[in-house]
Amino acid sequence: MELLGVYQEEEDNNKEGESYFPPEEPLKKRNIKVNSAPKVNLRDISQTFESPTTVSVYHNPSFEEMWSPVVGPSHPLYSKPIANAVTGFASTHHMNSASFTQQLNDYNNKGFAQHPSHNNAIIRSRHNQKESTGNEEEEKEKTKYKKRVFGDAGDVEGFKGPWTPWDEELEMNRKLNENALTAEQVEEIQSQIKKVKAAPVRETFKIRSIFHGEQFRDYLGRTFVEPPTDLKPVEHDCYLPKKLVHTWSGHSKGVNAIRFFPKYGHLLLSACNDGQVKIWDVYNKQKCIRTYIGHQKGVRDICFSNDGRRFLSTGYDNNINLWDTETGECIGSYSNGKTSLCVKFNPDEDKQNQFLAGSSDKKIYQWDINTGKTVQEYDEHLGAVNTITFVDENRRARGRIPYLWSLLMRADPSKSLCGSVSSK
Repeated sequence: MELLGVYQEEEDNNKEGESYFPPEEPLKKRNIKVNSAPKVNLRDISQTFESPTTVSVYHNPSFEEMWSPVVGPSHPLYSKPIANAVTGFASTHHMNSASFTQQLNDYNNKGFAQHPSHNNAIIRSRHNQKESTGNEEEEKEKTKYKKRVFGDAGDVEGFKGPWTPWDEELEMNRKLNENALTAEQVEEIQSQIKKVKAAPVRETFKIRSIFHGEQFRDYLGRTFVEPPTDLKPVEHDCYLPKKLVHTWSGHSKGVNAIRFFPKYGHLLLSACNDGQVKIWDVYNKQKCIRTYIGHQKGVRDICFSNDGRRFLSTGYDNNINLWDTETGECIGSYSNGKTSLCVKFNPDEDKQNQFLAGSSDKKIYQWDINTGKTVQEYDEHLGAVNTITFVDENRRARGRIPYLWSLLMRADPSKSLCGSVSSK
């Protein structure tokens, strides 16, 4: 009712021509809430471009997305067709093979060629560029040989005929004569050449032996290999040495191994680091009888055969040589590229054509002298094989840290061959 009364009063006032303004009410504070992190469905977002600095991509973007511009215009290179060469896009151009060869030769020789796209344009070389004179006829005249003057045929002494030299040849000879050395300079150069010592020519290594005795055979026709008549192959007792009896000197470096002649012991074989093997007389003159030269490096080990007529020598040059003790001839040389540290003949009389070689590559190689090849390899050692010893009737081997080998022979499968020792 009150509102109706107020409304009535407002109408009355309007009728009288007076404006009515309602009373002002005080402003009220309004609290507005803003959500700074609204919930967004990430699956609905589609990435339209990839940043050039992106390292990992977890989806399969299209080619347009990969190369779309981040800010600004499109990429100047990839807006064009896809590059088909290392340096960019190369357009195909068809040209006749003969024309291409001609233009290539002109470019290499003269320094210019016709532009493949523009008929009137010329491409010039940077390194072999020539200045164009504009008149090719003049250039041809310059390079053309001048006509020779043969002279008068009636002048017997002055007429040279077709042997008349060209003017260019005469000019070249004149320059050579100006720059030629005088006789004094030539003599001085020759004297300096004589003063310079020529480098010594290295001789090729040759396997040989040198006999140091006076006579190869005695009055009975025996060689130094034959034992003296008073020596008998009997067993004898061995004792510790008590005094120095004799010293054999002849090697220039350290001696690695010495071996007495089998059964009799009237000869002594020594292996040295100077690459030589020497055999010495023990009973008579006690001198060096023969020197065997067959290794370019030091000799590591030696071994006599059962009868002493042959012996093996192995060196640091990766070679194993078989020698004839009497004549000094090298019967055979064996090598597998490995350094053999020890060699040993098979003690059995029927197996003197076989020997073992302990190598630095932790293996033992069994060689056949007749074929010159390895028959068997044994590779269970943990270190280089330094010694080989036959035991148990030549069937096994033992040592401080032994590996016992029982090897079947191809010729006699019922009997074992040998044993070996690997020393750490």
